[in-house]
Amino acid sequence: MIFITIFTLLFSGGGAVLADRDALLDDLDNLEEVLLKLKRSLGGETEEEKKEGEIEGIPGDFSFQTNLSQGTNKEDVRYLQIILNKDTATKLRESGAGSPGNETQHFGPITTDAVKRFQQKYADKVLEPIGLTAPTGFVGAGTRDKLNKILRGEVVIEPTPPPEMPPSPEPDPEPEPEPEPEPEPEPEPDPEPEPTPEPEDDEPCRGQRTFLDTRDSQEYPLVEIGGQCWMGENMNYETRDSWCYENEEENCESYGRLYSFEAAQEVCPPNWKLPSDSDFKTLEKYLGVSEGDVDDRGWRGEGAGDSLKSQTEWDGTNETGFSAIPSGAREHTENFYGIDRGGTLWTSSEGTAFAWARHLYEGFSGINRTMIPKGSGVSVRCIRSPMR
Repeated sequence: MIFITIFTLLFSGGGAVLADRDALLDDLDNLEEVLLKLKRSLGGETEEEKKEGEIEGIPGDFSFQTNLSQGTNKEDVRYLQIILNKDTATKLRESGAGSPGNETQHFGPITTDAVKRFQQKYADKVLEPIGLTAPTGFVGAGTRDKLNKILRGEVVIEPTPPPEMPPSPEPDPEPEPEPEPEPEPEPEPDPEPEPTPEPEDDEPCRGQRTFLDTRDSQEYPLVEIGGQCWMGENMNYETRDSWCYENEEENCESYGRLYSFEAAQEVCPPNWKLPSDSDFKTLEKYLGVSEGDVDDRGWRGEGAGDSLKSQTEWDGTNETGFSAIPSGAREHTENFYGIDRGGTLWTSSEGTAFAWARHLYEGFSGINRTMIPKGSGVSVRCIRSPMR
């Protein structure tokens, strides 16, 4: 029967195959489909079928046929997560639900964030053709087409490093300090006994290993690094303009709260403070960031970030005991992103609409000195105020 169909396609219309070029092309398309069916009926495998199914966990004959969006629950979402997890720039998370090997059928905020990064990476094929300049997180026709090309092997995933989080304009220039006036000469005082010199502050944490915040009875470990005393966990004191990641209370318990810049100024308890840009530079120079690099913007100090990152919850060595964790962030547009991949810490140093921060990210061993919008929600590590 199949051979009869082929013969009919080739010689229909009294044999005038060349009479109409468009009709011939249509016939050739139909012929290709018939030949494909013939090969399958004989137990053969086509080249197209060999390309499909190269991604483990996805059936060889699967393709994305329907739109997907946040709230969808179906097997297509699991296949979507498998593809996204193949690229470090679009991976959902390192561990837990949605991570490689733990993909789910649920399209939640973490999947939305990963889809946005996928759309941004392939913006010229997914966003620009339909006039979009920003990713949506919605898996429509353009995004499905790109995903299906990956499934067919027409597009090879090339892992790329993630972008710096978040992009920001050039910082406001730091004002030059006004010169102090020359002091008036004073008469020589009567000689007094020389005071006993104060001992150096070689125990910046005063011998304490933990700190109890009496405001809410939460206890924080303390760590001494290069003459500074830092809290060894992110602050989790509830204030106005502070949030749990994705507004889920358990994330506050695991990662601490995310604060706006204004809220961060007030969150540290008495005798503690929000570290300045200069405080972080002191820490970074102790960790080996050179004098020539410490004032630079962007990634500096290879290995310095790893020594701050948790060894059990991140990809660091935690040689300092700082135990930084990938707590993610809340954009000033109210979108949450980056948990289990990146973490950002406020400083008290600011410009007009932006403030200095420090950023650590999975796969990057340095420390990123950057400026972010003051309305962003990121983590806070308090440092002990100097002795008075």
